[in-house]
Amino acid sequence: MAPLLYDDCFNTVVNLVFSANGADANTVPVDGESVVEDHKLVTEDEDFLIDRVTQITKDLIER
Repeated sequence: MAPLLYDDCFNTVVNLVFSANGADANTVPVDGESVVEDHKLVTEDEDFLIDRVTQITKDLIER
């Protein structure tokens, strides 16, 4: 869904809440530090995180 930029009732907050999605965020700052740049996680090893979450999920399913 594209942001409603040309609507008669243009409202930035409404557009962000209801029309934006993760693909619209190129850079994400947290506490003044960029954690995502050019749509890539730069503060953590993404492959490690995916492997870890996959293992945790398997462990939870086995319970």
